Amino acid sequence: MRFEEIKDMKVAIYLRKSQHDIDREKRNAIFATVEDTLHKHRRELLDFAREHRLQFTEDDIYSEVVSAEYILSRPQARKLIEAVRDEKYQGVVIIAPDRLTRGGKADQGLIEDAFKESGTLIITPSQVYDLDNEEDQFQLGFKNYISHLELNSITKRLQMGRVRSTREGKDVSSKPPYGYQKNSYMKLIPNPDEAQIVQEIFNRFVKGETMTEIANDLTRRGIPTPSDAEEWHLPSLRRILRREKYKGIQVFGERQTTRKSETGKYALRKRINQNRFIKVQDTHEPLITAEDWSKAQILLDIAAKTYNRKRLSNPFKDVLICSKCGKPISVSRKKGQSAKYYCRTKNCPTSQIVEDRLIEHMINYVTIYIEEKRRRKEIGMDVGESIEIGEKVIKSLKSEDSYQDKNDLIKTLVTEIKYTKDPLWRRDYVELLPSYRF
Repeated sequence: MRFEEIKDMKVAIYLRKSQHDIDREKRNAIFATVEDTLHKHRRELLDFAREHRLQFTEDDIYSEVVSAEYILSRPQARKLIEAVRDEKYQGVVIIAPDRLTRGGKADQGLIEDAFKESGTLIITPSQVYDLDNEEDQFQLGFKNYISHLELNSITKRLQMGRVRSTREGKDVSSKPPYGYQKNSYMKLIPNPDEAQIVQEIFNRFVKGETMTEIANDLTRRGIPTPSDAEEWHLPSLRRILRREKYKGIQVFGERQTTRKSETGKYALRKRINQNRFIKVQDTHEPLITAEDWSKAQILLDIAAKTYNRKRLSNPFKDVLICSKCGKPISVSRKKGQSAKYYCRTKNCPTSQIVEDRLIEHMINYVTIYIEEKRRRKEIGMDVGESIEIGEKVIKSLKSEDSYQDKNDLIKTLVTEIKYTKDPLWRRDYVELLPSYRF
């Protein structure tokens, strides 16, 4: 389509500044005053729109500063796509196609479908794209492919640069760890004031003080936290106690993330890419010994297990499932009210049940199970430890045992039932006594 054909069209203008633009501005600012990318693109697109008599108001300008690969993380882009679907505009003016269409394949398809189905044009200062035209569609797809290759290449070069610097003993983090500062060679050197606090934290923790006691004392003494806050909290202490750099080791890539296509949010990778994981010994002065660091890790693991056991509030965790959708059943505990078990799946017809009634049903079924096992034992059949386990479960359910202890026992009984497939139990109850249906 020629530019003459777009005159007097109702359009939107989309502007986006990425992290790459911000980094480039910082680099160029060293040598000269640079114009803000967003301001520059806005001026160019407004001049272009007026030159071609395109119709728009200030409300039709969608602008955001975000370096997001997925459209879920770009609120203005989402708002614009909705307007395109509603056929509010005849065209959308952008500086280049990748400002709008960059993202995963699913996002690109979503964006292109919205423009194609609504007949909305993609207008740039160099070309107009009509996605009903096969040639335009091919050209846009090819440019998006090239843009994606460039982005991957830039990302790979940055990652390799960080790996190379780490191997040289340099610290590539944006901010040095608490207790250190960087010299002109990007090497870590102790920060005299903070280093003493790090050493104190490790020394007190390995000698038996709890993190709560240490945090309260540091707060009382008015010692600023790593973020310059006044009050110390357990997560800050835990991060310090877990950091290997205090042993004089330079580490990069131990926590790797990936972006989930369905949500656009980052999550930790379960499998670490070994090509992006580097650990180099003796790169800087340690603040603590390797022995003290190892002791601290053991104590942290013990504390974590204890905390998780105390925190559990559902004795049927990983055991009780919904008979309708198969999802785990959750529990709600409110002061002054009986605990209720319910399915969290939206619009699921499963009704809720109070805890007392659920435990009553559970005890009845376990009692029947024990009686059947006793009859089998009387005629010489091997029933293993199933009777003793069943009795322990009933005793625990009636007692004030912790939810974790009850959960452990129930899972033991479930394992017994699951593998013996006792015909006394109804099929959907046998799949997992855990599959208790209500």
